[in-house]
Amino acid sequence: MRIRGSSGVILFVALAVGCLMSSCGNKGSDETPPPLEPAGVGGAKTTAAGETGKKVKIVLVTNGTSPFWDPMEVGMQRAAEKLGCEAISRRPQNDSPATQRQIIEDFQAQQVDAMGISVIESDTIGPVIDDLMKSGIRVITFDSDAAQSKRIAYIGTNNVEAGKAA
Repeated sequence: MRIRGSSGVILFVALAVGCLMSSCGNKGSDETPPPLEPAGVGGAKTTAAGETGKKVKIVLVTNGTSPFWDPMEVGMQRAAEKLGCEAISRRPQNDSPATQRQIIEDFQAQQVDAMGISVIESDTIGPVIDDLMKSGIRVITFDSDAAQSKRIAYIGTNNVEAGKAA
């Protein structure tokens, strides 16, 4: 249990740092945006969203409702409090890629700053991830990947290598 809770903190911090370093405020750009200047450099204090005083909003979308995700959510909330971000976790109520896609697209419409996604099915969700990245929403995948997508990074176990090690 402790390991998964720590993993939630690590996952959330990785996503938050990636969001901060890639300047989430450049929505719609095809180029990788430059990192943000520290507060006080170059004028007004700027947040990770590129707007004065706006809180960074990060969403994690899991691949199901399993209690496996409970410790991750606890770690995510703790990290969000420490970093001053808004953190939201959503669990699809079934294992349908269409349901996960709808959840992701709903958050895209809200123009969140970053998402972490545990992909249900890469052929369906990969193109959605590409659309998110193109619109300026930074994405990492965790636990299950969409390796052919334009996501920033994948955080997870290589199950083939883990099986060999066992």
